[in-house]
Amino acid sequence: MKMPKKLKQKWLNALRSGEYGQTKNVLCDGTGNFCCLGVLEHIALKGEVEITPEGNYDEFPNKQFWEYAGIKPGSRRSDWPNYDLAYHLAEANDGGESFEELAELIEEAVETY
Repeated sequence: MKMPKKLKQKWLNALRSGEYGQTKNVLCDGTGNFCCLGVLEHIALKGEVEITPEGNYDEFPNKQFWEYAGIKPGSRRSDWPNYDLAYHLAEANDGGESFEELAELIEEAVETY
């Protein structure tokens, strides 16, 4: 996964800020809680789209987010260029890893430009 350096830092800062409650299995649960990928989408697209609890890993609300994550909208998960990392992050989030633990993984795994 590659993304702009500034976006990666914003994502890490957001995950560590304590401003986001954590949820599982959805981007956002409708009460202000997010999964780690939902936090990325929220900060990447702040003000551009509304995050809804209907958002899920097969149907994100905005193509721009997928481009940040290096994933092609509408494609099978196994065809995603960054499927392994996105899947790993989702599984780790849903498995109970804290935002701090996920931030550490992101620091090591996500390249910047």
